Amino acid sequence: MSDAIAALAARMGILPAFSDLSGQTVTTPRETQQALLAAMGLAAGSEAEAQEALAELAAAETGRVLRPWYICAAGERPAIALPEGAEWQVTAEDGTAF
Repeated sequence: MSDAIAALAARMGILPAFSDLSGQTVTTPRETQQALLAAMGLAAGSEAEAQEALAELAAAETGRVLRPWYICAAGERPAIALPEGAEWQVTAEDGTAF
């Protein structure tokens, strides 16, 4: 069986699990994944909606040189290969552009 909601969440940088303050591994509940996806403007209330969102993302990225976003942890360096002459901008969560 397809799990389009989990695939969409992963594509959008939502971790399937995390460690809480006590060091326990906590699985990210499906409802939380769906709420985070909705906050990002993506419909994922059902498998069909998530599949449609995945298809729309794939279609929007066709022909792109880079994905429209890269998600990484603080202090982590994403590996981004740019073609010569490419221009780009990094926008922080607070809206600051670099």
